Amino acid sequence: MPVKKEWNKNEWKDRCRTKIKRCDGVIALLSKNTHQAGGARWEMKCAREERVRIIGMHI
Repeated sequence: MPVKKEWNKNEWKDRCRTKIKRCDGVIALLSKNTHQAGGARWEMKCAREERVRIIGMHI
């Protein structure tokens, strides 16, 4: 989720969760480095918690 100004960690998570809740689904772009991307991993975890469908695509 691109932002114009930096958010603190809790603000980012709250805003991200709000956006994920409104989605019908999430497309997760997975690379060999995704396991090191804490933000991307958190977004996928959040989608699972909110019961939003996830499709993973290897890039």
